[in-house]
Amino acid sequence: MREQTYSFDFENSEGRRRHKTGGLCIAGTFAEIKAFAFEHFDKLDKDGDGFISRDELKASFEDQNTSQEARSYIFFLLRRLDEIQAAYKEEWGSGDGISRADIQEYFKTWIEKVQK
Repeated sequence: MREQTYSFDFENSEGRRRHKTGGLCIAGTFAEIKAFAFEHFDKLDKDGDGFISRDELKASFEDQNTSQEARSYIFFLLRRLDEIQAAYKEEWGSGDGISRADIQEYFKTWIEKVQK
């Protein structure tokens, strides 16, 4: 039996690349989660303080209107909240949760690692 190969497109600093794999494309998955976090940042940051807190993520995760796909991304963010928060030291102090800069730095680092 021949192994099925999947193709994924993802964007990196060099432009769009196609990655073929017999399994999961980790760089593509990280890019999807990063895109979700940026696209939904304002909705997830319910109090508008510029940080997505653990409580805000939990509330969105438990919301009945949240899709299963969105829940999977939110679960990833919840599980790695401390790591993401530590990815970038805010000049103006650190708030309670993750900022856009934290997300940018965390995913930049991980996408670079998995593409090597």
